[in-house]
Amino acid sequence: MGRKYFLTHLSDPTNNGKKGVGQTTPFPFRVSDPIVRPTQMTDWSAIKAAVDIVEIARRYVELQRRGRGWVGPCPICRAGDDRFWVNDQKQAWGCRVCGTGGDVISLVAKVENLTNGQAAQLLTGESFSTASKPITPIKPPTIAVHASNDPEWQLRAHDEINAGIRAHRGPSGDFCRQYLDQRGITQETADAFRFGFDPARFDGIDRLTRPALVIPWIEGDTVTAVKYRFIDDLAAQDKGRRFTQRAGSSAVLFGCHLINSNPQLPRVIVAVEGEMNAASIYQATKRDLCDVVSIGSKKTQAGLDALDQLINREKYARILIWTDEKDDAIAAGERLRHHRPKLMQSPKGMDANDILRLSGPLELVKLLAVPFR
Repeated sequence: MGRKYFLTHLSDPTNNGKKGVGQTTPFPFRVSDPIVRPTQMTDWSAIKAAVDIVEIARRYVELQRRGRGWVGPCPICRAGDDRFWVNDQKQAWGCRVCGTGGDVISLVAKVENLTNGQAAQLLTGESFSTASKPITPIKPPTIAVHASNDPEWQLRAHDEINAGIRAHRGPSGDFCRQYLDQRGITQETADAFRFGFDPARFDGIDRLTRPALVIPWIEGDTVTAVKYRFIDDLAAQDKGRRFTQRAGSSAVLFGCHLINSNPQLPRVIVAVEGEMNAASIYQATKRDLCDVVSIGSKKTQAGLDALDQLINREKYARILIWTDEKDDAIAAGERLRHHRPKLMQSPKGMDANDILRLSGPLELVKLLAVPFR
């Protein structure tokens, strides 16, 4: 099989039923506008020097600036929102979950299921099929390193949140309302957390638009993150990416805008992992028994530091950390040991939202009281 035949079928999405990598997802670049102009380059080092790895990686996933590099969800194993890293100084990439990594050629080869030689040809624009359908590349996002301090980012984030709320309340929001109803979340609770609906949120990994629950992370009047939880069949069957977020988001603590600073109420705070768990506890306790925040499933150092600051500021007398895994609770408890928090693991693998759905709010409140006895 000649090289032209092979690469013509590689980039032709109409090649149905053919053997080989012709059945992989088409390369997400415009055929008419390759990253590097077609040349006779055969030196791989010259190709790598001519291509910006960050630009290539952004064609697959949204990246956020972190330190001296960039992070995002892995386009290969689909893990997390920051497990995939790109270093533009070293022109290298890697994933902390699946362990893959390398240079820009290996990145294209891994994602597109090609050999390194084929990936290099795609990067230089050689042997593209002019008959294949051009695919518009993903527009690189504008990254705000400190989103909370960027007025333009804040304005656009608020616009996305408000648009999501309107869609959630409108005719197109039936699908989202049914999803929340299945999770046991009332409309009153959804309004409190400003949940919304995006019927066609773009998924940069699966390269399609999917319905998503809009989940704002707000502190005071400041938006720190806008996350999107996909609620279609792919997510239900655990076959697709479950979350994405607005570029520039910094998901540190969720639920801060609902903190009740009334000194007459019990100074108790519960820290959980997921946003749905936080919403479930808020709904069950009616905001009178405790405050609740989410520190995220990854329980980052930044999230625990922010929780520490919140505890000091609000002078909580009792602190409960509820995680799915015992080791995670112990690690978080060690970080906050000077506050003497109570630790709790999800009973029989059921988190707060599971208990709300299956047993009701009263059982959830009873369970929250157990560690303090």
